[in-house]
Amino acid sequence: QKLSDDNIHDLRVAIRRLTETLRVFEPAFPPKETRRVRKQLRRLMKITGAVREFDIAIEMAAAAPLPPGSTLIETLRNQRAREARRLEEAVRRVYRRDTTSRWREDLLLTT
Repeated sequence: QKLSDDNIHDLRVAIRRLTETLRVFEPAFPPKETRRVRKQLRRLMKITGAVREFDIAIEMAAAAPLPPGSTLIETLRNQRAREARRLEEAVRRVYRRDTTSRWREDLLLTT
């Protein structure tokens, strides 16, 4: 699926909710595994943040009175595309390694 603004927003919300759930219910989870999962979530959030920042920069540049011939928006779009590729690869790694199943096992959420 393409990484639209909405997709990235939804992913960021899901990461924040899971991170907050782990924080609130921290006593119920194994400490070492919880730290590891939260660290992996922080990495994903950092990458999603980079893409989102370029989305905002592109919106701002599009609304600005840029001089004729300015390549600012094109440059920002290229940088956003680079960050989006990094995010797509990170998400593929999560699925390829079946990371979410491992998180459930590590956090003792499986029966």
